[in-house]
Amino acid sequence: MSLAPKELAVIKREGANRPLEELVQELRDVDVVMIEGLRSVVKEREDIIKVVTVTSEAEAIEVLEEVGRIHAIVGLERREFREVPCVSIEELPRLIDDLVQPAFKLRKLLAKLPAIDCRLCGLPDCLSFAREVVEGRRVLEECPILSGKAAVVELDGKAIPLNPFVREVVRKTILGLVSTLRGIELRGNESVHVRVLKPSLKGRER
Repeated sequence: MSLAPKELAVIKREGANRPLEELVQELRDVDVVMIEGLRSVVKEREDIIKVVTVTSEAEAIEVLEEVGRIHAIVGLERREFREVPCVSIEELPRLIDDLVQPAFKLRKLLAKLPAIDCRLCGLPDCLSFAREVVEGRRVLEECPILSGKAAVVELDGKAIPLNPFVREVVRKTILGLVSTLRGIELRGNESVHVRVLKPSLKGRER
């Protein structure tokens, strides 16, 4: 453990084969995790900001081919290489701050989304929709689930794809049934969750 007036660093000796998510869960009250190395672990992760240090354009090409999407390159005497920003060591803190702020916004947006990856918005998952919002191409209110203009049917936690006609029939049927209950007044923007529980086997055993 290393202590400084404004810093605390802890080095823990153990095996390196544990999943990244499991390691990160051990951290408490941490906003940003910086990972050095572990290229094979993070190369396919789209949710991790990647900044690489290289000594030549040939090395940069090698990294781009192996890792794929990279957010910045340090070490090249130019402003951009294959559409990737190139920065100096002195510029790196400002760049990281610019990259991290959208990540914080993305995390907050994901917390507001239903996280069921229903694809009703036309995108493959909620993460893709959140990125569209962060980049200004969509607004949060366009989420069909949050807007109350959609219905989702899940079977054992997995969303079942519904075409627009069936989706609207399910939505109106459920809202119609709920509206007949005593004391219920629907405004039209409610979120209704219906669960069909698995039958208990205790009553069957004699």
